[in-house]
Amino acid sequence: MFSRRNHTAAWRLSAVSSLAFAGGTALAFLVAYAMLATNVIHRGDSWLQAEVDAMARVVRTESPDSARAQLNDEVQELLHHRAPNPSEPDEMPQDVYFFVVLGANGKPEISALVGRRQTLEAVLIRIGTGPRFPRSVRLPGWEYPVRLVSRALPGGRTLLAGAVPHDDMELLENTRELFLDMWVVMAILGFGISWFGVRRVLKRVDRMAETASQISAENLDRRIEDPGHGDEIAHLATTFNTMLERLQAALQHIRAVADSAAHDLRSPLTSLRGTLESALGSDDETARTAKIISAIEDADRMAALVDAALDIAEADAGALNVARKEVDLVELAADMVELFAPAAREKGIEISLEPRLPLRMFGDATLLQRALGNLLDNAVMHLPSGTHVRVSVRETGSDVLLEVVDDGPGFPPSIRDSAFDRAVRSPASGGRGLGLAIVRAVALAHGGTVTLGQPPEGGSRIQIRIPRSRAS
Repeated sequence: MFSRRNHTAAWRLSAVSSLAFAGGTALAFLVAYAMLATNVIHRGDSWLQAEVDAMARVVRTESPDSARAQLNDEVQELLHHRAPNPSEPDEMPQDVYFFVVLGANGKPEISALVGRRQTLEAVLIRIGTGPRFPRSVRLPGWEYPVRLVSRALPGGRTLLAGAVPHDDMELLENTRELFLDMWVVMAILGFGISWFGVRRVLKRVDRMAETASQISAENLDRRIEDPGHGDEIAHLATTFNTMLERLQAALQHIRAVADSAAHDLRSPLTSLRGTLESALGSDDETARTAKIISAIEDADRMAALVDAALDIAEADAGALNVARKEVDLVELAADMVELFAPAAREKGIEISLEPRLPLRMFGDATLLQRALGNLLDNAVMHLPSGTHVRVSVRETGSDVLLEVVDDGPGFPPSIRDSAFDRAVRSPASGGRGLGLAIVRAVALAHGGTVTLGQPPEGGSRIQIRIPRSRAS
């Protein structure tokens, strides 16, 4: 179990954060202890230095015997004032206080000592010609070091004082133990608190993963619960739910395209099969050829239908390829009007273009021709005789506006709001509802919009608004 938990994100994150916390607290404790130790040692040195200064005056002004006597009195007084239990010397085997006057040759001339003489001798041997004072000297078998200070005397002599600061050393030792105990407790508590907090957050991630594992194409309507904390996990849940919504919409669109394509192709395929079977059973070579030609035309219409459906699907998915280059939209519109004008005149419909001043933009000429061609084809196919269709191209700010206006009966109210949706067509129309959907697809692919309106005098107005610049 421990091995498995040791590989979870909660344990790893908790371990990292706990190590950082433990390292930080350890550093803080070390700095605090160093400051305390420096202050304590400095305080002890100041006290011992004051004693040395006082005794230095005695040594300089008194005779050697008088100085020796006063130094002995001073160490006895120090023992009574500094030692914890002077009445029980057996409990203080390492208490030592001494003063010693060293000659210019480093040999002791006068000494006063509380403790064993071997202690003083060991200290004198160890200091040798070492660094200047104050300093500490450790003796074998002693728990605490001997702290030494000095004062220079006339004639190259030196007054040396030493003491073992038990109280100060015990204070520092107790502080170290206290800091260590506190550090261990804080490290354990820090790990526990960190693990609890991280695990609580990661449980939300576990619930997200569990929900995600249960989502399939059949239940894309499921969503991850957002408790409303407003943190990064909540943002992740919101992002994941948004992605699911896009996937659900894309899947629904794919299903709709597939269903619509199957429905739209069923009749042409049936007609194509019937035509080919009729041609196969015909003995008349001329009739057989005519039927084969008719079948080829049906196949071309089905190919156009499939291409249109794919273009619409790609445009809805934002994947329609747009080959942008500089295009004179007025010239393009004039070519399309000229192309459809003969068929329009046969049905008594007039198509005009205004104005005819050049207007250049960046766009896909083939797609724009297809969009305008569908609008003009719809007009020729479905508008009554005597209708006037007016095509106009003009600039509006940073956009270009391609507009097709007619004074016919207009769009039925039942489809006016959804005229550009796929497979939407008027009951009187014989089409498949793809023409206006392609117009919208072309506009969206260019980063533009298409709208359907109705002029005050009647009829319909279709406007395609497209950004003019290359950056679009």
